[in-house]
Amino acid sequence: MIKGIKFLFRSQLMVWNTNHDIRRGKGSYQRTISNVEFLHSLGYKLSAKMVLDEHNYVDFIDVLQLPWFDSVLVLPVADFNDTKTDTVNSDSIKQYEEAVMYIYRQMSTYHQSQYSCNCFPNEIAIKYNGEVFPCTEAREHDEYSMGNITEVSIDDVISDYVLNNHNKLECKAVEVEKCASCSSRAMCSQGCRLRAKHFFGEFNKPDPFNCRVFNDDFSDIAIGKLFWGLNNRKAKEIDFL
Repeated sequence: MIKGIKFLFRSQLMVWNTNHDIRRGKGSYQRTISNVEFLHSLGYKLSAKMVLDEHNYVDFIDVLQLPWFDSVLVLPVADFNDTKTDTVNSDSIKQYEEAVMYIYRQMSTYHQSQYSCNCFPNEIAIKYNGEVFPCTEAREHDEYSMGNITEVSIDDVISDYVLNNHNKLECKAVEVEKCASCSSRAMCSQGCRLRAKHFFGEFNKPDPFNCRVFNDDFSDIAIGKLFWGLNNRKAKEIDFL
């Protein structure tokens, strides 16, 4: 194993049992908790990843109190149901989005790097099929693959990516002109470049999710769409550009 790497295992929870099993399959909650308890007993650091929707966001406090996790990462759900509109109009959705923004604003007070770019070498993301990606956003969109650990070791995947891969995800060197004079820059650190690329089509645009959280921009677009860089409107329709 490559020297200097410290593993942080991240487990996804929908919380509670019923809600988790509805999304992940019957019995998956108990299997997840059993694996978490086992890894915790071995001394590994653990982080919970909770996908928030309008039904389970009230459970966030309960997840924070679980004894096994050193940190909790929350992700707004991206609703791909075509029967729903992207426009936020119901009271329950508004309450959910306000809760998401409140959580992220509070988290920035304690851990500002949450909002900066955490792509490789700060983290890697491994898909269920063994495919390795330089960050979670790249994994979710199936872009910038580093290799596959079912074919070679994780050492070889990382070494080959560093030495030979010409399709690297280079985010940290990108400067965003719009962010330079923004009063929220200290909290968001320009956010996620890949998210900006998916939303605007360019790396050097602002992160739409962070713009919503800290500046209340794009308030007419569902917050889950912003988080995952899903933009169903044409660029010319977005005044922020």
